[in-house]
Amino acid sequence: MMKRFTPFLFACAVALLLVRCDDDEASSPPKSSFTVDKTSGLANDTEFTFVVDQVSASDISLLPYGTERPNLGGIRITNFKDGKATVTFKYEEVGTFEAVVVTNNHTADGESVKSTFSESKTVTITSDRKEISDFTFEKSTSSVIDQGARTITVVVPYGTDVTALKAKFSVSPFTTVTVGSTAQTSDGTANNFTNPVVYTVKSNDGTSVNYTVTVNVTPVEQTFELKGATGKVLAGDLKDKVFTGAVDNDNHTIVLYGPAGTSATAFDKISLNYEMAGKFAYLKFDNKRLKQDTEFDLNPAAATVEAYSQDSLGAGGTQDYKVYGTDAPKLNFSFPDLVPSVAGTVDGFTTTLKVLKIAGTAFSTDAWIEEQPAGVTASVNDLEYQDANGNWVPFSPGDEVDYTKNVNFRLPVTDSRLDGGVTYWAMYKVSVLYLQ
Repeated sequence: MMKRFTPFLFACAVALLLVRCDDDEASSPPKSSFTVDKTSGLANDTEFTFVVDQVSASDISLLPYGTERPNLGGIRITNFKDGKATVTFKYEEVGTFEAVVVTNNHTADGESVKSTFSESKTVTITSDRKEISDFTFEKSTSSVIDQGARTITVVVPYGTDVTALKAKFSVSPFTTVTVGSTAQTSDGTANNFTNPVVYTVKSNDGTSVNYTVTVNVTPVEQTFELKGATGKVLAGDLKDKVFTGAVDNDNHTIVLYGPAGTSATAFDKISLNYEMAGKFAYLKFDNKRLKQDTEFDLNPAAATVEAYSQDSLGAGGTQDYKVYGTDAPKLNFSFPDLVPSVAGTVDGFTTTLKVLKIAGTAFSTDAWIEEQPAGVTASVNDLEYQDANGNWVPFSPGDEVDYTKNVNFRLPVTDSRLDGGVTYWAMYKVSVLYLQ
């Protein structure tokens, strides 16, 4: 068995050597000897094999770093066989070390210690590692290191001044980093990244590599478009009901729609929740930045919100969107080829059909409009559904549709009640409940 000394214990042992002890308290142990299979190697890489000769002593320890580096500790040896013990060891520090074996005799109370050191053997440790493993700036949004090409590409936000950026980087131990002739410290040395900058990493063994760092500034966003919107009823019988929003970025409309027959009063107090397509885009209402869930009155007239891009004063600009509230057609579905035919149960914009599991998952499908509000024009001949790849494809009555998962349908609706005629896509979901 071999035990690694803690740096403190070894430092104490060395200190005890300086204490004068009477000869009759502890006898001086004999000197051990050892061999090592190599005299040089790489830190954290090369494995050294020490063979230590056993002698009659209370303790025998290997000090790979020698007596001049007591803080790095030693290895106590107890597993001798046939008078020898084998110790394998990897150095974690670089430098030239005088490895020795120390033998100790001590009294039972530890008050008296006598030590004898073997002849030393010189071991030189270097490192050839020279890698940048991490490289960022305070506000960088991404950083990609290609170790094969030794390139680093960092992205920073729009508007970042790249002429004096301080890089935070991690490199292999025992290396130095320079840009030109200037030594670099992580988060301490500023450089101009208007053009690519070459970082030179030099290892302990004298070899070096170059990393080329390129900083890309994110272009200014020029989109003011919306990705989606919903509305939440704030009062009345439908309080807390959430309506889907149909966003048309070409015609700049947002239509919040409820099921056919929804009272117009449901839109007297309704909040708007929205998601912008651009990370820095936003909406304004009444010249104030629009908070999520802001209350609107959409009955009887639409509200106007203003969409701002990040580059609202430049090419991105701004755009007014009209926000409407209305009710959409009620759509139902059936599987006419099943015996008996199966028709759906409609709840808002979700239709559920119950079928036996043995019937499979793909069914010939029919669709029809059960209820169409006055002033609304829509036809199932214009219906589309979303295939397994997420693409919208035209639907025709009798088409076989795979219902392994819920299937989304959409219907173009023109509502003459909205400023004389606004067209939007109403979304529907078909869910199949499989019975045993």
